[in-house]
Amino acid sequence: MNRILFFLVVISLSLGAVDTDFDGVEDDVDLCLGTDILDTVTADGCSEKQKKAKEQSKRSKEKYEVSLVQILSSLKAENLTSIDNYGLSLILAKESWLFYIGSGYFKYDNSIDTIEDFSDTILLAQKTFRLSSKHYLKSSLSSAIPTYNTDGNKIDYGATLSYVYLYEKIDVEMGYQYDMINDDNAFDIHTGYLYLSYDLSRGIYGSLGYRKDNLQREDKSILLQYDYSSHLSLSYIFTKSKNNFYNTMHSFGVGYRF
Repeated sequence: MNRILFFLVVISLSLGAVDTDFDGVEDDVDLCLGTDILDTVTADGCSEKQKKAKEQSKRSKEKYEVSLVQILSSLKAENLTSIDNYGLSLILAKESWLFYIGSGYFKYDNSIDTIEDFSDTILLAQKTFRLSSKHYLKSSLSSAIPTYNTDGNKIDYGATLSYVYLYEKIDVEMGYQYDMINDDNAFDIHTGYLYLSYDLSRGIYGSLGYRKDNLQREDKSILLQYDYSSHLSLSYIFTKSKNNFYNTMHSFGVGYRF
C-alpha cells in the first residue's frame, strides 16, 4: 500500500482517523509507526524493511552474540628486550550486557635468558546504561586470575566507569579505571583514559586513545579495524608508551562473530 495514494489519507482524516506517518494505515492498528516516505506497507502498516529490523531485534534479544578474538602482540623495550604475546578471548554480548574471558601465552626474551609462560586469565562483566540517544554510561567489574607459577602473583580486581557521547560518525569515551593489585610488592593503579573514534568509511573504523595512571605511565594508541564481512574483522593497534616496561607495541587481531 503506497502513500502516494494521497486521497486515501485525506478521506481517513476527514473521518476523524489519525495516521501520523501517512502510510494509509490508522495509528490504532498500525504496528510500525514512522514508516519512511514512499515505502510500501502491508495491512498492519509495516514495510518490508521494518519487518526485517523487528526480526533482527527479536533475535538479538533472544540469544547472545558470540565472538572469538585472536591477538598477536609484539612489544619492544630500550634494552632490546622483546615480548611476544598470544591471546585468545571469548566475548558474549546481549543487549546492554557484555561478558569477556581471555588469556594467553607470552615469550619474554632479554640478554640474560628467555621466559615462556601463560598470562593471567581475565574475567569481565560490563553493563551499558542508555541516558539518551547520544549519551551513555558504561561500567564494568573484572578479575585477573593467576594462571602461571610466578611467586607472589595473586588475584587482582578492577572496576571502570566511563561516559560515552555519540555524534553521527564520531564516538567519544572518557573514563576512570581502578585496579586493586594484590601481588607482592605491588601498588593499586588508578587510570584515566580518553578515546576518540570515527567511522572512516563502510567497514573501516579508526580510534585514537590516551591513558595515564598514578605511576605516571602514559600510553598513546591508534587503532584501525576493517570489517571484512558481518562475521570477520581484522584490526591493528600501535601503542607508544612512556615510563612503562615497554616502549612500543604492535598488535594484530582477528575476530570472528558467530
